Amino acid sequence: MRIWLTDLRVTTLIGVGTTERKNPQTLMIDVGYSLSSHRAMQTDALTDSIDYSVVARHIQEWATHQRYFLLEGFLGGLLKSVTQQFPDATNWEFKIRKYNCVPECAHVMVHL
Repeated sequence: MRIWLTDLRVTTLIGVGTTERKNPQTLMIDVGYSLSSHRAMQTDALTDSIDYSVVARHIQEWATHQRYFLLEGFLGGLLKSVTQQFPDATNWEFKIRKYNCVPECAHVMVHL
């Protein structure tokens, strides 16, 4: 079973420019993960799944305390954090979008 959270807004300090290093920015994140057990489909019990709001809150709180130059570094740190916090989830996938950083683009995105 695959679970997705889409357009999760997080605020963090990220970028290489002086202004970016001083002013928190909003990133949009799509997060996907797999659960090896399909038990929640049968029981309809939250205890047999991972609470989506807990995953979202963990990512938002984690991001608030980070300082990265690159989206790639942010992604690596995020992957490490969620795999440690949610060991029952596997096959994490992320799409992280940063807006207003390249004038000719709507956003820049990293995908894992």
